[in-house]
Amino acid sequence: MRGIDAVRFADEPARAWCTGLEAEERFCANPADIAELARAGHLKRFAGSHKRFCRKSVLTAVETFIGAREIAARLGMEPQHVAGWARRWRIKKPDNLTLWRREDIEPFLPEPPFRPQHSASRARATSAEQTGGRGEETDAEPVAA
Repeated sequence: MRGIDAVRFADEPARAWCTGLEAEERFCANPADIAELARAGHLKRFAGSHKRFCRKSVLTAVETFIGAREIAARLGMEPQHVAGWARRWRIKKPDNLTLWRREDIEPFLPEPPFRPQHSASRARATSAEQTGGRGEETDAEPVAA
C-alpha cells in the first residue's frame, strides 16, 4: 500500500470500522476532504453509524486519492501552494473533489513514501538536529580549515 497507510500504527485496533479522525490521519487531510469523499460515495459509512467509516473503503480510498498535505510534505512545500504546482503540471482533480488521483500525482513525487510527522515530534526533531542529538545546547567553536 502507498501513502500513510504504508505506515502501520502500533496502537491500531483490529476492527471493521474507523472514526472520521482516523480517516483524516490516514489521508493526512482535513474533515472537509473526508466529508467530501463520503458525499461522493468513495467512503462508505459503517452500518448503523453516521460518524464511522468502513475501514476497507478508507484503505481503498487512500490507495486511490492523495491530498494536498501529503503532496506538500513529499515536495517540501506548503499545502496552499500545491494547487498551483498541480496546475503548472496540468494535473486536474477528478469530479470536483479537493483530492487528486494518486496515479496522476505519483509520477511527479519523489520517493521514499511520505511518513506523517506531527508538529510536536517535528519540533523535537529540529531541536535534536540543532543540539547534535544530545538534547542540550552546544557551544562548539567552528573549526578553521
